[in-house]
Amino acid sequence: MNAMRRYAYMVALTLFALSPLKAEDPPTPIVINSKAHPKPSISVDARSDVSAHIDPSKLIDLKVLFCLVDAKGEWLKMISDVKSVPRWIHASGITRYDDAVSFYSKLIAASPEAELFRRRGEVHREHGELDLALADLDESIRLDSNTAGSYHARGQIYAVKDLHLKAIEDLSNAIRLNPREEWGYLDRARVHQRLRKFDAATSDCTQAIEINPKREFGYQLRAAISIEDAKYDNAIADFGRALQIDPNSTNSLVGRGLAWGEKGEFENTILDCSQAIRFDPRCAIAYKESAIAWLHKEDFARSLTNIAAAFQLDPEVKPSPQVGLEFFQAAKRWMKELDFEKAFEACTVAIRLAPEHAPVYQARGMIYLLRQEHRNAAADFEHAIRFATTSAQKASIHIKLAMALSGLKE
Repeated sequence: MNAMRRYAYMVALTLFALSPLKAEDPPTPIVINSKAHPKPSISVDARSDVSAHIDPSKLIDLKVLFCLVDAKGEWLKMISDVKSVPRWIHASGITRYDDAVSFYSKLIAASPEAELFRRRGEVHREHGELDLALADLDESIRLDSNTAGSYHARGQIYAVKDLHLKAIEDLSNAIRLNPREEWGYLDRARVHQRLRKFDAATSDCTQAIEINPKREFGYQLRAAISIEDAKYDNAIADFGRALQIDPNSTNSLVGRGLAWGEKGEFENTILDCSQAIRFDPRCAIAYKESAIAWLHKEDFARSLTNIAAAFQLDPEVKPSPQVGLEFFQAAKRWMKELDFEKAFEACTVAIRLAPEHAPVYQARGMIYLLRQEHRNAAADFEHAIRFATTSAQKASIHIKLAMALSGLKE
């Protein structure tokens, strides 16, 4: 099984380049993104008059690209979600995300510069307007072919559009123009990963780590690539390095737990995922990986409890159909033990994960019959007939369907 299909990994963001401002400098525009980022923690000097320029109460309700951490009069201290380098910015230089396109359009009308097209293109990208973003970035590169940021941003969009070779070409140009920017290597690594060029992807991650060994994402991405390349020991080591940087990272804990599971060391999977759940009780993927580990250890009750929690937190969480069939095997065992409640739960999970497996519907239909829930039994038997693969199987299920339908007439 391709482990990366089970692993929801975090996506790195390319941020607007900013320089620290001095009092005499013109204000630098900051785009506040209301859609894509976690809520910030904000601490504002109560003696400042920052509210005259930007309302902190409104900022708290937004999801921002740059978080406000301090204020002195009209100067705001901002810190990015990723780069973690605080900068003092004049309040007049802050622009709402939703107003950013018109903001840059006015500047472009007055002076059509490459950097302004790049910034507007990045805002279009954040809005999901990829074709408009590409048009702006094309123009930025036409005006200045030595702008690393424009190549980088355009390469990211090509990657989203699955134009992988174009993405690699643009990201390579960005790296050529700015070889000390680790995000160029990391984004190119992810494109190589999609193309299953694992050696190239790993090499790019290693280069990014050498540039900035204190950023956990480089280790996380290299570990994820190692999982997909079936190099589980390498993945475990890299997730361990990431955890040295951030011991509370649920991404690293769940990732390492997944790697342990691929090695068959399910006790370690349970330990790492349990720790992730302690740090973040709403981490659905941690419950899912725990469920799979408990299932392999044949502790079906704990497995059911964990998979139910995962589904409740995130209905889109979906292990492979093979895991569903393993739940069906557990259901059959409980049916033999006459524990029909657990068997019913296991069948329901199995149907959710393997929705075209006729025997699962047949088994749950029999439990419905025992409960005298004839309508539900009939529905399950009809599904079983639809997915049955042999005439003999269909004939057997038709007999059970007739029993359910006769019960409805009584």
